[in-house]
Amino acid sequence: MSNEKWKCPKCGTENDLENIFCGDCGTKRPEIKPGVAERVVPKPANQETKIQKGEPEKKDNKSIITGSENQKIKSEAEISRNKVKIVAIVSVLIAFLAALGAGIYIFEKHFDETSRTGTQWSNRSSKIMNWNAAKQYCANLSEGGFTDWRLPNIDELRTTIRNCSKTETGGECKVSEKNGRLSRGDWNPDGSCYCESRNNNGGYYSKLGDDDNVWLWSSSTRSDDTDRAWRVGFISGLVLHSLKSYYYYVRCVR
Repeated sequence: MSNEKWKCPKCGTENDLENIFCGDCGTKRPEIKPGVAERVVPKPANQETKIQKGEPEKKDNKSIITGSENQKIKSEAEISRNKVKIVAIVSVLIAFLAALGAGIYIFEKHFDETSRTGTQWSNRSSKIMNWNAAKQYCANLSEGGFTDWRLPNIDELRTTIRNCSKTETGGECKVSEKNGRLSRGDWNPDGSCYCESRNNNGGYYSKLGDDDNVWLWSSSTRSDDTDRAWRVGFISGLVLHSLKSYYYYVRCVR
């Protein structure tokens, strides 16, 4: 069979030379001089059909991703990876700050609550200890960038009490190192150095949030019995004395 074809001038369809009329539009074949017919080489069977303008390119019934679309996908993937990195960095930073905060003096709570006295308070000790160990604990304490901590006297310790007018600074309770009132008799009359007991009070009597199970040592020794020292308990805003061999918590001051 001859490979010679003629191209329809109207629709562009290629027709076999022996066909007088176009198979698509019916246009009559123009007169062709013998031997000068347009020879068209058939396309290979696996050659892709030319895509008409405006029609998305397809391959195996799937849209082929163009360069711009591919770039967009890469950009979105990069943004997602960056978001994951940012979240990871923020998480690490939060964890770091939380760990750092455990060893840093918390000024907002410990300083603001007692700023009128000009004192700063350490975190409460993690364990209880006797009076001599309490003094040594504060002398060796390094916290918040400071090393000049000491065990507070009873007057300083009373500044941390709240909601008990009897034992707050200037209250009815006479016990005071500043005023030289550190004997057993200065605790009288009975009832003048404590308020109503409140169990599980959530720090009701403490400006620093110490609960009802917390007792804190002071450095003030009882003037009439050097084996005893004064302390504060937050179950009732209580000012009381105890043997120095007893075990209580510690907050240091500077």
